[in-house]
Amino acid sequence: MENKKNIPNTVFNAYLNQIKSDTMENSKIKEHITNGIFDVHELVREGYLSQKKHDELYPPPYISIEEQKNIYLTQIKNGELTDKEIENLVDDEKPIRIPYDEWVRIPYDEWEDVPPLQLNRIDVFMFGMAGAGRTSLLASLLKYGNDKGLIKLIVHSVSGYNYANTLIEMIGDGKLCSATAVDHIQNIACDIQDSKRDIHPLTFIEMSGEHFQDSYGRDMKYLKEKKPKLVEYLFENPNQKVIFFTIDFQHTFYNYNAGKYIEFMLRFLESNDMMEKLEAIILVVTKVDEKGNDIEQKVKEFLEQKYKIILAICNEYEKKYNIDFFVHKFSLGVFKDQFVYEHDPSDSEKIFDLLANTISKKISKNKKSNSLWAKIFGKKNK
Repeated sequence: MENKKNIPNTVFNAYLNQIKSDTMENSKIKEHITNGIFDVHELVREGYLSQKKHDELYPPPYISIEEQKNIYLTQIKNGELTDKEIENLVDDEKPIRIPYDEWVRIPYDEWEDVPPLQLNRIDVFMFGMAGAGRTSLLASLLKYGNDKGLIKLIVHSVSGYNYANTLIEMIGDGKLCSATAVDHIQNIACDIQDSKRDIHPLTFIEMSGEHFQDSYGRDMKYLKEKKPKLVEYLFENPNQKVIFFTIDFQHTFYNYNAGKYIEFMLRFLESNDMMEKLEAIILVVTKVDEKGNDIEQKVKEFLEQKYKIILAICNEYEKKYNIDFFVHKFSLGVFKDQFVYEHDPSDSEKIFDLLANTISKKISKNKKSNSLWAKIFGKKNK
């Protein structure tokens, strides 16, 4: 976490340790947040402040508008915000636009609380770096399926059921979810229908990007000790798997080195004999909010320039293990500003259809396109 106020590092780190060990008084934590020493969402996202402690400090709806306004005004007064950041906060109707007022509180279970996965379902894992649009992708897929009557949520994990409905409502209201808490994990059991109305049972599994990142360079012994639920879900459960990897087109937050994390996970799956259980890999380039006839070409160039090794590995697995590999772009919709958008389901529709088709037909293992790029955006070679 960045020491933005440039206080002595020993003091800064001592504060962090006190917050993490829950030895700092609540009033003192809030004072440090108000004074701009810490950002409350960074504290949660990086594991210093638990979600339970966060809600104790700031009961929903999180920081009050007045408190957040005071934080922004203090930052502006101290010259801590750029002109662009200030511009994003100011409009003609409100002196300060409060992004938290547009965010949705996300219910979640901690790792030890989530139930075992149901058997005889296809498990769909949503992997990606922190801030890479993983939750927005899941929310948009659920919203599309719900609107079209193609998805039925199953009450297996009550928290997962509530989580799915919260995400659907979030998209319907044009709101963004807050940063995923580090300890967050959900499993959402549901039945989806393909174009022929055949029913296919699956479970969406989502965990925080920090846990995905922390898995990098770890061995199975570490994962069993620190992330036993991930091992149970991904490696020990006998269900077939579909894995989504999200890549941020805008390279925000921690996403500059996303390639090495995805590469490690792919190689780790192979080294632990998971290829027989892996049905498909779907690489989704998120936050592709640009429009124009050349956007698909831009996405292609982006992947070839920055993620060529990932494409090569997935092509290798497709040929070696008959695992289906697809690439797609994704956008939530048209953003009116940084926090307000109008949902566009066109990308979600294509990805949902791809997922349903993957499950229903298992995508014939012997029929491979002669071009990877023919698979991008659902196109076929002529």
